[in-house]
Amino acid sequence: MFQYRFTPKFYTGIAFIILSLVSGNVAKVFFIVYFAQPALRWTWLLVYIASWVILFIGIWWAGREAYEEVQRYFSYRYYHEKVRDNTRKAWERTKMVRQKMKDSLQRKNAEREEDGKET
Repeated sequence: MFQYRFTPKFYTGIAFIILSLVSGNVAKVFFIVYFAQPALRWTWLLVYIASWVILFIGIWWAGREAYEEVQRYFSYRYYHEKVRDNTRKAWERTKMVRQKMKDSLQRKNAEREEDGKET
């Protein structure tokens, strides 16, 4: 089953940030379009202000985990572990390919010897 890397609070915070950006941009457009109508202008202005509140809540909820992830990404230890792991994988893959080639050559040599004995 799929396991989440972060807490549900982080994902909710990301959703709030995206919702805030979308609703804020929509509110700006409608604020400009309905600028001549005071009731709609104030409505869209309130929606725009509410989008900022939602943005700050999203940043607050997602912020700590995102900060820790960015810190981990920029740390030397993270890259050291990745280089070590990927080097080990490359070495194991090279050994595996080498063994396959060695087996293939032995099999071909055995077939050639059998063909040479038959003629």
